[in-house]
Amino acid sequence: MEKICRYSVLFGGLIVSVVVALFAQSCTGTTRSAKTANSLYNTGTHYYNGKKYPDAFRLFREAADAGSADAMNFIGLMYEKGQATDTNYQQAMEWYQKAAHAGSTAAISNIGWMYDKGKGVSEDDQQAIEWYQKAANAGNADAAYNMGWMYHYGEGVDTNYQKAMEW
Repeated sequence: MEKICRYSVLFGGLIVSVVVALFAQSCTGTTRSAKTANSLYNTGTHYYNGKKYPDAFRLFREAADAGSADAMNFIGLMYEKGQATDTNYQQAMEWYQKAAHAGSTAAISNIGWMYDKGKGVSEDDQQAIEWYQKAANAGNADAAYNMGWMYHYGEGVDTNYQKAMEW
């Protein structure tokens, strides 16, 4: 009888553990896939900052496949700069668009940059402003700076120092 009770306690404890783990996961909103994507992304940034671009590119690709918007943005950046790959502005724009669709405000700003500088697209200050403004309104500081720049130098808008300062 003792043996049966021990197994039922162990089995019951296992069920409780699984239920608690699933509940905790649902409360934090973090899935194993998201944790994996974040881990791959973080390791990729470590390699990127160490200028180990091939390793960074591989890890960013894995993180992007797992859903990391930040990794998608970095892949775009690496295509734009030709790091661990040939420079390819069309590929950069495609990855920026994927990342923007996945919620990366940095990617939204980078799309503005591509239009601002005419990289892989026709230079279009109006499109640049639209993308910068979208990213800045979502809290992206680089995009806000770029909006200020556009107003200060009258790129796509009339020069307006007051609006430049507001951004």
